[in-house]
Amino acid sequence: MSAISSAPLPGAAIASPARPPLAFASSNAFGIVMAVLAFVVVATYVFWLTPYQEFIFSDMKNYWTQAMKRLAGNEFEDSQFVAWPPMFHIVLAEFFRILKNVGLEHWIRIETPLVLNVLIFSASVYAVHRVAARWFDQAWLVLLVSALYAFGFPALYFNAFLLGENIGGPLLVIAISILLRRNTWTWVIASAVLFGLATIIRPSLGPYGLAFVAYLLAREGLTRRFIAQAAVFTAVFFALVTLASAEVSRISGGRVNALSANGGLDFFIANSDYHRVDLSYDGWHFFVVVPAQSWKPENGVFYTNVPFYKQDYYFSLGWQAVQRNPMRLLYNVGELRNLFFADMLPSRYDAPGFRFWRPVWDWFKFLMFVPLGLFFWARRDVLAGHNGRERHATFVMLSSILGVTFVVSFIFTGEPRYTYTIIFVFYLLFFKLVELVAVDWRKWVRPALIYSAVVALFATTIAFAIAALRPVYPVTIEGTFSPAATEPAAGKAAEMPSSEPFLIGRVRFPFNRKSEAMVHEDRPGIAMAQAGKVRLRTRMEVLGDAPLQIGFRVYSSWGVQLKVNGQPTVTNEAPDYFHETEGSAVLAPGVYELELESDYLPRSGGLSVNYFYYDAEDDWRLRRALGVSSDRVRFHLPDAQQR
Repeated sequence: MSAISSAPLPGAAIASPARPPLAFASSNAFGIVMAVLAFVVVATYVFWLTPYQEFIFSDMKNYWTQAMKRLAGNEFEDSQFVAWPPMFHIVLAEFFRILKNVGLEHWIRIETPLVLNVLIFSASVYAVHRVAARWFDQAWLVLLVSALYAFGFPALYFNAFLLGENIGGPLLVIAISILLRRNTWTWVIASAVLFGLATIIRPSLGPYGLAFVAYLLAREGLTRRFIAQAAVFTAVFFALVTLASAEVSRISGGRVNALSANGGLDFFIANSDYHRVDLSYDGWHFFVVVPAQSWKPENGVFYTNVPFYKQDYYFSLGWQAVQRNPMRLLYNVGELRNLFFADMLPSRYDAPGFRFWRPVWDWFKFLMFVPLGLFFWARRDVLAGHNGRERHATFVMLSSILGVTFVVSFIFTGEPRYTYTIIFVFYLLFFKLVELVAVDWRKWVRPALIYSAVVALFATTIAFAIAALRPVYPVTIEGTFSPAATEPAAGKAAEMPSSEPFLIGRVRFPFNRKSEAMVHEDRPGIAMAQAGKVRLRTRMEVLGDAPLQIGFRVYSSWGVQLKVNGQPTVTNEAPDYFHETEGSAVLAPGVYELELESDYLPRSGGLSVNYFYYDAEDDWRLRRALGVSSDRVRFHLPDAQQR
């Protein structure tokens, strides 16, 4: 029997192992190609497909205006530091000053910072690609995550706006990438510098410093090296922030000694639920509307003459609001949904693709977030392999960023834009979970079932708790709706029969963007979808021994007249739901008949009425929806219903 040798014949070629499909996607060169393509694609979208010149409004307009004022020498005006974090427009103005000094004054135009947006974002594409190449085992996931970050809806849309996070966000990404891929003192310091610059431009990114320290601890352990690196990183970061804060202090005359003047204001808004805070002092007028409240003017306006930089005052107001309504903290848990589904600044429907892709990406982001709890069962999988410790540290960094986002949004306010700034975290975590599950999906069936049950139980508990604690308003108002003679258009909801009065507990028909019907907030079955007259009646009793000055604010998309004992008190002749019409009356203790009439026409709109008075005992301006009783005002159904 002859032996068969497996040795290669002389001169025969030795076959090299086959390269995995798409292996090129993990290469450094491919990361550079992705960054270049991102610049081309995003720049094309911004400058050729969007009306970007029309996107200078609201916050964007303020940044541009304040930059131009500083460039013109008006750096000490209160508008430079009171309402918005000032360092973004300061950096912008000083960059323009450099251009002016070198003879490039014609570059002082809106296109210049937008080009910088796209350039810095493109650099962050390379940074994300390099992190993904070390984070994933499968090259196709490196390609997918890099492409989503580079060409997804957030990349295209947000870069068309003059916003601090369009520079601060990419700088954060680059700082993270450097720290994750380099373990030397030089790169620790470089990461701290970039993160410091990101925070200076966008102060709300500052709390993510905790994630950097958590990463160093996970990577180095509780060692002297960790203590030294964390100390150096922190020192460099705070040195930069202190320098920037010194400039803010200089231009404000010492009135603002931080990067921003409105941390206390954000805390107050989050816990008081006001639609708008309106400030007037020393000839200045500013107002702030949180995007999540932008369609809810019925939540009222807080008028003040205390500048926003007096943060202790606004923190105190926020705590007072919590003390008066401790359940507000539970509501804030529910309000975390605003990080995924809420009104957002900026929202421009004339940006190509926004109307379709915004809700798609909102849901995509939410669906990426929901299963991340499965990482609890993936601890060993993350630690597996030759670079398991490094990947574990990366996981600590990414998950810490998510955690910090939720905690900060619970304490202050949140909107979808905040999670779009860290969208790369969602991509990296979710698709890593996909990679781990794909190795052996059968072993994940049991954890998935357990986790699904936990999520369902948690969501149900929160929903029931909020529902149980939500006030139930006793019916105090009788309403009637008399349809006009014309028939409702085809496809419209059936209007309420005029022969059947309806009963409600408050005048609250919030602005309806979904249809042209006027729908009650507490009782959706009460809806008017046909032209006609709405008439609401209630009996108001003023309690106590002294007269009470009561103010009424009407928010209506239709003409409204509110009468007290038959006397017109508020007449809304220029209907606009977002601009209240106000009236007041000094009422002695006793019973008063209130009647509200409105000529309703089907269109998107709303009708809400609040009353308010000053409570001297609590030193608080009390506000309630009309129909909701308070210590000095009680509402009852009109006499006919009492009988």
